[in-house]
Amino acid sequence: MRRSDGLNILYENIPQVEKQAVGRRIETLMKNTDIRPSDIAQLMHISVQAVAKWTNGITIPDLQHLVEVSYIFDTSVDYLLIGDVPEEEKSEVHQRLWQTLSQSEIQ
Repeated sequence: MRRSDGLNILYENIPQVEKQAVGRRIETLMKNTDIRPSDIAQLMHISVQAVAKWTNGITIPDLQHLVEVSYIFDTSVDYLLIGDVPEEEKSEVHQRLWQTLSQSEIQ
């Protein structure tokens, strides 16, 4: 097996970022914490319309805003972008990757 095969395994299993899913996660976090869009807008010095675009899945917060949102809700940027990925799933992908890379080094 070639080294590139291992990288393909990893790439094929990278979760896709979906604007609507990011928006739903932010909206759920707001509902669970009673934080309103206007609160986020005020804290982050942005418009309420910008927050509405996130929660409606029109846009995704830029990197700095993702970090700020993660701090506001005490969550990770990973969670905001891709949600919960079971550790077993991550481990399986990484195991397959390292097996493939190890085999390519032997050959």
